[in-house]
Amino acid sequence: MSDRQTDALSPMQLDCLRYIAKGFNNNEIAGLMNFSVHHIRRITSQIFWQLGCAKPGGSCGHRHQGGIGMSSGNDVTLIDGTTVDSASEAWRQECLVRYRHVLNMRRLGLHQRRDYLSNVERKEGSVACARLRDEFAIDWKDQRGRAA
Repeated sequence: MSDRQTDALSPMQLDCLRYIAKGFNNNEIAGLMNFSVHHIRRITSQIFWQLGCAKPGGSCGHRHQGGIGMSSGNDVTLIDGTTVDSASEAWRQECLVRYRHVLNMRRLGLHQRRDYLSNVERKEGSVACARLRDEFAIDWKDQRGRAA
């Protein structure tokens, strides 16, 4: 997918597309974005139309029920060091946990965020803490960019 294609998508469509890429189904995306499943289906149809896929399940690899096909061909390493496909349930669960941490950190001040990261490092390890720190930095920049 080219930058030109994704530039044509709205911020809401990009958020939805990120969830799809992480393997979330329409019901899960609806819950995360606080929309009805019907609305999410309409958004995903618009996304795939704008990206040149007439139907979900076409060349984009998107299943009608939502989510990415069974194998993406992209291996990722879980916090515990296990290598899995990026379309696996284990990776999806790890991303969901990290996303929930990011949402929690959004409402904290600087010192509280540092404490939060220390707790994550103590409970989940240094790799989880580093990934969360990186993910929060990306989210922070995105949030500030939207506010501007």
